[in-house]
Amino acid sequence: MPIFDDAEMPKFDGDMLQCPSCGDTATHVDEALLTTRPEGEDRRVLTYRVTAHGQVTVPGSDPIVEPQRRHHFTLKGWCEVCGCAFALTFLQHKGGTFVSADVLGDRGELEPWQ
Repeated sequence: MPIFDDAEMPKFDGDMLQCPSCGDTATHVDEALLTTRPEGEDRRVLTYRVTAHGQVTVPGSDPIVEPQRRHHFTLKGWCEVCGCAFALTFLQHKGGTFVSADVLGDRGELEPWQ
């Protein structure tokens, strides 16, 4: 998972999130994921998922979220203009919090976008 410098960080137009692929503000965030290691670093990973449709999955795994040593939060969304799906991730590592934005591909080709 890449960590972005200032030039590559997700941009905001006022208070509007811009798509990490095309830069437009017609974005939607539909899922939140929490990945944690309740038994400590380098132990088993649990991922909790909450969708905009009220579905809650606990615990599970998500191929988009790479297991790290500590917890991280991911917001998954999509863009009306270019049709991409994206993930914004907040990752804690060695006393710092890193933010990354990853374009996951075309929304129409990914599951479960319902």
